[in-house]
Amino acid sequence: MDRILATIYGQCIGDAIGFLTEFLSKDEAKMILVDCGGKVDPVDFAKKLKTWIKSGFSELGDFAGLGLGLTTSKVTSRPEFLKDPHEVARFVWDKHDRNIAPNGAVMRTSIVGIHMYWSLDNVTKNARDFAKTTHHDPRCQASTVAVSVAIATMLQEKHMDKKGKFKVKDIIQDAYTYASTCLETDTEKKDLMFYLKCEDINDLKLDEADKIGYTYKSMGTGFWALKQDNFRKTITKIMMQGGDADSNACVGGALLGCKLGMSALPETWLTKLLHKDWLDNEIKKYFEMMKWERNDKSEEK
Repeated sequence: MDRILATIYGQCIGDAIGFLTEFLSKDEAKMILVDCGGKVDPVDFAKKLKTWIKSGFSELGDFAGLGLGLTTSKVTSRPEFLKDPHEVARFVWDKHDRNIAPNGAVMRTSIVGIHMYWSLDNVTKNARDFAKTTHHDPRCQASTVAVSVAIATMLQEKHMDKKGKFKVKDIIQDAYTYASTCLETDTEKKDLMFYLKCEDINDLKLDEADKIGYTYKSMGTGFWALKQDNFRKTITKIMMQGGDADSNACVGGALLGCKLGMSALPETWLTKLLHKDWLDNEIKKYFEMMKWERNDKSEEK
């Protein structure tokens, strides 16, 4: 349960901190739930997404959903979206020469790794179905699967050594095994592995002109973060890279938060999250819906 909470809060903290340098170059930066029986219903998700786009979270005073990506906007604005979102997303992808792979799906996928985490097959299917609602490109699907599977694997407490530390290389291999099923060619799979295994954040070129929103950059940031051991330093370093910093940091925050647990999240960052009371209540409702209790460590599998 601790790792589930740390995944959710880690993502939110990363998003909030990363927002400080979103869209800046590195140099500029240096200057400053699912209720459908456990299965994804793309049409149901499409309806909820459209509602959020129109009004945001009205209880928080939102007037609309903010931070909507260009691809998501193009897909959701088409009149057929609520009838067949997967087909609409595929149409938009085709219309752009099958070469648009932004990070709008991967930055929202951590909760998919929590839901039904005991089944990596279900996590994989749900991640792909959620991604394809707005982002059809196989790289978008692969990146969401990789992040979701890594989170689910850690929640299963797989790949732990005798000291209780995660074997990150084994987690990455699991993530690759499932994510690579979204891809066809060896070249595509090699590119996926490059970003999963990245050891130096500078190699990701997160502030690269015209490419800051590439889905593998956010995924790669997340898996780079997974290799680290200090939450504050890691999120700060991601932030200082500039680029699409909030998306990158929320993926990194979710993965590293899941690995390290709640105690690793800086208290000052956690307690000062905007609308934290609202988030706490939403998490509570989610656990109640899933019939999980925080003091119950024996889930049915």
